[in-house]
Amino acid sequence: MKFKNLLHSILITLLLASSLQAKALCNRIFLVGRNTDSVDRSKEGVNLVSIDIIKEIQRRTDCVYSEKNISFSRAAEELRHNRIDIFAFAFSNPEWGIFSQHVPVYGVSRLLLVDKKHYKQDLKVTDYLSNPKIKFGSLSGGSFFFQGDELEQLKKEERVVFDSFPDGLIELLMRGKLQAVFTSPIFLSRFKKQYNVEEKAAIIVDPSIKLELSIFFSKKRVSEKEIQIFTKAIESMKKDGTLKKIILKYVPQEDFDKFYSL
Repeated sequence: MKFKNLLHSILITLLLASSLQAKALCNRIFLVGRNTDSVDRSKEGVNLVSIDIIKEIQRRTDCVYSEKNISFSRAAEELRHNRIDIFAFAFSNPEWGIFSQHVPVYGVSRLLLVDKKHYKQDLKVTDYLSNPKIKFGSLSGGSFFFQGDELEQLKKEERVVFDSFPDGLIELLMRGKLQAVFTSPIFLSRFKKQYNVEEKAAIIVDPSIKLELSIFFSKKRVSEKEIQIFTKAIESMKKDGTLKKIILKYVPQEDFDKFYSL
């Protein structure tokens, strides 16, 4: 009987030690910024897929989180001035590499929405980028959807309009204030429902460009060891199919097969 009690005590001690060891890997509160996509500043709409993904990452990590919704441009400032630990999520862009480290979550094809008044079936994305009559919309805070020197060239030619929110850019496109906006399949699915964007714009797939949706970590506030906790959680989501299931809540299977890579 005494032996059984001793064995029971040892097992409990080992379990507690294991639990404490796990907690020791993440014994802090992470300040997290989550992306928002609404043009309405008083009622910021949240990109729902981001909520689902970050909640699943949180579920798989033994950490405590304090969250707030912020725009992409605000996120850049918060990371640059070391006011948040994590931003979830944005497309990888070189500007943010100065003050943050990113971990890719998934890859996705770039789509271009073009006002139907300026659309021609035989033209490619590069043709619209080089057309002096086409004004593009861009999110403030980084190049995001743009590659190489595309955005810088548009700036030099004064052919780009900035907004802090994806919805703001779609509003401008629908009102004819600009002629082209880059987007992704998940955003497009929502724009079709909320803005009936297909009536106004044609959709062009850019097969040559694969965007990386990433989670960003402050270089000064988050250690490499801590980043590995999140990297492992994301990899496990890919491996067991959870990440795919989340994405399929927002895009049809056909779009997932055509545009996404995990």
